[in-house]
Amino acid sequence: MQEDTPQTTRHKVSPATWFIAFALAALGGWWVSQQKQPEPIEANRELLLSLIVRSNDMMFASGATNPFSGSVVEYYSSGKLKSKTEILSGKLHGVSHGYFTNGQMQVEEFFTNGVSHGVRKKWHTDGQLLSEGEIIGGQFHGAFKKYHENGKMAQEVMLSNGVPHGISRSWDTNGTLVNTVEMANGKKIGTDEGK
Repeated sequence: MQEDTPQTTRHKVSPATWFIAFALAALGGWWVSQQKQPEPIEANRELLLSLIVRSNDMMFASGATNPFSGSVVEYYSSGKLKSKTEILSGKLHGVSHGYFTNGQMQVEEFFTNGVSHGVRKKWHTDGQLLSEGEIIGGQFHGAFKKYHENGKMAQEVMLSNGVPHGISRSWDTNGTLVNTVEMANGKKIGTDEGK
């Protein structure tokens, strides 16, 4: 009884075939080396706003092909910081601060993947809080509060998806309640002056 054994046949490769194979491999290696390599992401990289180019809702350092990651800064002509914003992969991501010419913070806002998300606060030039409200996915939600320059509450508006919804109140500079309004999906459905 004979066993079935596979038969192996050897093919002889000509020197010309080997030459062509090596030439193609070398050409492929050269082609890969000529391709533009990705720019490394530098930790704590800071770039002036004037050197940022916007394209397709993305931010790039001027002349770069990869989206920018780092901080974008802007200065007043006096040399004082005007704004500093964190960018990740070409989109607003992290905290953004804006400043008045006197150096006092004007606004603090948080972003996630290019969309405002978190508590946004604004201040008067003297440092008193002007307003605060929570933003979720680019829309105000919950109580949006606005303050008089003396620090007393001026308004409180309840919002849902950026639209007034619920009880809204306003106060004068002495802190006396002057108006209460009930809103439903941005439409006034009730008023109670002075209460």
